[in-house]
Amino acid sequence: MVRTPLVFPNDYFARSDAFSPWKAVGPIIVYWLASIAISMVMRYTFASDWANEYGWLLYQTLQSTVLTLLIFTLIVYVLGQATGGDGEPMDALVLAAWGLVPALVARSGFLVLEFGPVGGTEATPATNIAVVITAGAIACIWIGYCWRDGFRHAFGLERAVATPAAALGVCLCAVWFFWPWLV
Repeated sequence: MVRTPLVFPNDYFARSDAFSPWKAVGPIIVYWLASIAISMVMRYTFASDWANEYGWLLYQTLQSTVLTLLIFTLIVYVLGQATGGDGEPMDALVLAAWGLVPALVARSGFLVLEFGPVGGTEATPATNIAVVITAGAIACIWIGYCWRDGFRHAFGLERAVATPAAALGVCLCAVWFFWPWLV
């Protein structure tokens, strides 16, 4: 039995219970906790008084998680409706929540920029940026892979329409993640 859309999205999203609101809770919690871990590593390394900021860290990562989920949900819902789909906002929320898990790959790639050399060798900044771009590309392809079949089942789209919709959605999500880095 397929338990996650991260590996076999077509089989998972074809299930009758795939778009239950409760199915969004797990990925959201995983994303939030991983965001806390990433932020703690970064703050612990760069701030000596990080313990006093723990409550603020929890709040910031929760706020970031909710905002990212909201942006992903809006992107998925608007694209699903614009392409003639008939999905509900809750379907878009569940689909967006599953997109958060691969997004952790992109988010963790930014640790390379903060901590410098890759693999303990003396790497150039270009090497570190290449690692971040590679992590982002892997995350985007993975999200698109999951969302394509999600669009098909949640919004009733044909594969020929779902694939470009997922690709456009992933591009918009990539802008959301990389925008602060590009400015």
